Amino acid sequence: MKELISEQQAEWIVVALCFAVFIGGAVLAWVKTKRIRPAIFFGALGPWLYVLWRLYNLIEDHYGLDSVEALGINAVLIIGSGVVLPFVYTAFCGRPSSKPRKN
Repeated sequence: MKELISEQQAEWIVVALCFAVFIGGAVLAWVKTKRIRPAIFFGALGPWLYVLWRLYNLIEDHYGLDSVEALGINAVLIIGSGVVLPFVYTAFCGRPSSKPRKN
């Protein structure tokens, strides 16, 4: 049976998405805030997603695709990133302004 996409194609897709997040995140953050730190933070999410992708693959290669251990480790890694990233944003960029924006 032939796979729908090969490993190389999946890697290219993930790299393209990470590059899009790298550029798009920085541009959108700059447009919304006109501040450099949020632009850097959201731009850095692209490389961070690639790191998560590589770690996911390393864990799956080590434990196997149908392993409960791999599922648990990857869940902790990804959910932990989602929990930690808002704190990193606040530490790096400061608290969002509560002032109303002018239109």
